Amino acid sequence: MEEANIADQILMGTNGISGDGPCLAMVYFGIAQTYAGRNLTAEQINTMLADQTIYTKDDGARAPNIVISRALNVLGVDTSNLSITFE
Repeated sequence: MEEANIADQILMGTNGISGDGPCLAMVYFGIAQTYAGRNLTAEQINTMLADQTIYTKDDGARAPNIVISRALNVLGVDTSNLSITFE
């Protein structure tokens, strides 16, 4: 599996992504990107941040297993045999 170039990952406060709030969600997205070996686009990130099952401005990121699994699916990773737990 090729490695995602961390330097190419979209950062908060750039590309239309809020610099105020989604830091934990962005960490979870980073985990998924590193695992998948591909980076999310700004459009993919903004779409997931607009989904209240992933992130809300008031409550922040949802459980990491939910956010990471969704990001992996967006990145095209089959998670059917992958166990992502939150303890």
